[in-house]
Amino acid sequence: MFRYLLSKWWVLLLFGLATGLAFVALNSAKKTEYTASFSFALDDGAAKSTAPNSVSALAQELGFSPTYDAGGVFSSLNNIMELMQSRLIIETTLKRSVTFNGKPVLFADFFLDSLEYREKWMAGSPFEKLNFLNSKPGKEEEIFKNSLINNIQNIVVNKLLRVDKKGKNSTLIEASLTSTNEAFSKYFLEALIEEVSRYYIAIKTQRAKTHLEFIQKRADSVKGAFGGALYSKAAFTDANINVVREVAVVPNEKKQTDVQLLRETYMNLVRSQEAAKTTLMEETPLFQYLDTPVFPLQKSSSRLFFKFLLFFIAGIFIAALFLIIRKLIRSVLADGEEQQNDEELVYSH
Repeated sequence: MFRYLLSKWWVLLLFGLATGLAFVALNSAKKTEYTASFSFALDDGAAKSTAPNSVSALAQELGFSPTYDAGGVFSSLNNIMELMQSRLIIETTLKRSVTFNGKPVLFADFFLDSLEYREKWMAGSPFEKLNFLNSKPGKEEEIFKNSLINNIQNIVVNKLLRVDKKGKNSTLIEASLTSTNEAFSKYFLEALIEEVSRYYIAIKTQRAKTHLEFIQKRADSVKGAFGGALYSKAAFTDANINVVREVAVVPNEKKQTDVQLLRETYMNLVRSQEAAKTTLMEETPLFQYLDTPVFPLQKSSSRLFFKFLLFFIAGIFIAALFLIIRKLIRSVLADGEEQQNDEELVYSH
C-alpha cells in the first residue's frame, strides 16, 4: 500500500497544495480583527471573625445581626463569568452610550454600524434607519429593537466575547473581545466590565444597605421621640415645680423612665448603626484591574505559513485516504469478477 501511495506522489502533492492555497486565499479575504483584553481580580472583603465582640453581641441582642451572606449565588468564579455573558448585563451595556468622534452613540448602534450588521439585518425593512438613541416609542418598533438586541447578544456571546480564568488554578478572570473594529472592541469591553462591577457590587451589598437604611430610620425615629420626651418632662417639671403632693410625682417619674428608656434605645441603635456601616464596608467587593486594553489593540495573528503547512498535511492525508479506499474498492470488485469468471468456467466444463 505504501508503494502504491508513493507511486501517486504527484496526486498527494497536488491535493495538499490545493488545500493549503485555498485556505490562504480564504484567510486573506478576511478583515483584520482586533482583540481587547481585560483581566481583574475580585476581592470580596476581609474574612469575618467568628469570635463575638461587644458590638456584634449588642446588635444580635437587638435583633440586628451585622453579618451577612449577601450575594452568595455569585461566590463562585464560574458564576461570575456566566454573569458577564448574561443577557441582562450585555443588554444593559448595549443601551449605554459612549462618545465616539465627538458624538454620543449607544453601543447597540455602534455595533450595527461599525461591524456592518445594519445592512445585513435591516436593509429593506421598515426600520432600516432605526436609531436606538433617538428612536420613537412604538409597539412594533420595540419588538424589532428587542429582536435586534437578541441577535446582537448572540453574536457577542458566541463569536466576539471570551471569558475564562487566566490560569488553570488562578483566581484571576480574563475577558477578551475580538471584532473587526478596534474602537468597538476596546470601548464595549470596558463598558461591559464596568457594568458587571456595578451590578455585582449592588447585589453583594443589597442586604447590608437595606439593613443600614432600616437602622438609620429607626435611629432617627427614636431620636425624635427622645427629644420630645425630654421637652415633655421639662414642661411637666416647670408646671409642677412647687407641688408637694406625692401623687403629682408619679407622672414625672413615668416621664423620667420614658426618657431613660429612649436614651438607652437610641444609644444602642447608634452603636448598631456604626456596626452596620462597618459591615457594609466589609461586604463591598473590590474589583482590582490588572490589565486593561489600550490603543493600538493586538491584531489577530494569522500565522499563515503554519496554517498553510497544517492544511497542506491535512490535504495529503485526505487524498491518501481517498486513494486507499478507492484501491480497496477496486480490489474487492476485481476479486468478485475473478471469482465469478472461475464459477462460469467450472459450469461450462
